[in-house]
Amino acid sequence: MPAVPTTQHPFDLNKAQRDCVDWQLTSARITNAAAFLDAVQPYPLKNTQGGAAYLNADSAIMDVGKRAFAENCARCHSSKVPYEVKHGLDKHSDAAKPAWVRLVMSSGFLDKNFLSDDERYPLVSADPRIAIGTNADRALGTNPIEGHIWQNFSSRTFKELPSLGTMTVENPFDEGDPISFPIRLGGYYRTPSLINVWATAPFFENNMLGAYTGDPSVKGRMTAFGDAAEKLLWPEKRLGKGTVKVTGKDSVLKIRDIEIRIPAGTPADLLANINIYRGSASTRSCSSAEPAIE
Repeated sequence: MPAVPTTQHPFDLNKAQRDCVDWQLTSARITNAAAFLDAVQPYPLKNTQGGAAYLNADSAIMDVGKRAFAENCARCHSSKVPYEVKHGLDKHSDAAKPAWVRLVMSSGFLDKNFLSDDERYPLVSADPRIAIGTNADRALGTNPIEGHIWQNFSSRTFKELPSLGTMTVENPFDEGDPISFPIRLGGYYRTPSLINVWATAPFFENNMLGAYTGDPSVKGRMTAFGDAAEKLLWPEKRLGKGTVKVTGKDSVLKIRDIEIRIPAGTPADLLANINIYRGSASTRSCSSAEPAIE
């Protein structure tokens, strides 16, 4: 007889601190671990071995890049803001672009700049200037919500976020039949910092934008960065790259007396989110199983 699935419960911090030796040992070292992480400073490309060769010293080309960053990126990727924005000008507006250009062009723009506004932005919004419109998996995870395992590790503010409604995404198998997905909770991302961005490709929340070289050297990281940056700025270059991971052949997943037939081409994320305990049939088709984010 198959095991009956249990409802998940929040991780109990008080019980862990009282009864779990591993937790107690880790907790005792956390201050030193935090101090170590806090001590890590940015590592500019120019200071790496061979890194200076990748930097273009042509001031005209650098100014083109700075202006493009100022007009399209700085409104989210800067912890410094122009005077005009501090005094009420909408930082996302076209009217603010000249102010952003002046700030980015200033000599001290990068000094103590986190290169992020650390604000929360929605996956979908009526305002296209703030809608993320990228991979949604991590933003839609349910583990931090009330009653789930990481309940005690998420803020009350997060738990009380208003629903974003319905998200429409592309259907990788039928472009004419988009998929509508209700957002139960969450659906937001905070702006990541661009500090050391040269060393952190591939990009996006699913680490799928750009080639993965497997080479941790400066050369390997710059190869990955160059490919990712090019695809970031020219989305048409991403087409046909197979960024949705799917199963390669027809197969059967057996869990005790339950069998799930999985046809070739099934998205791996869909398979990972199927609740196999729904329904009473012992043999089910993956294509007919009702997916559930758990």
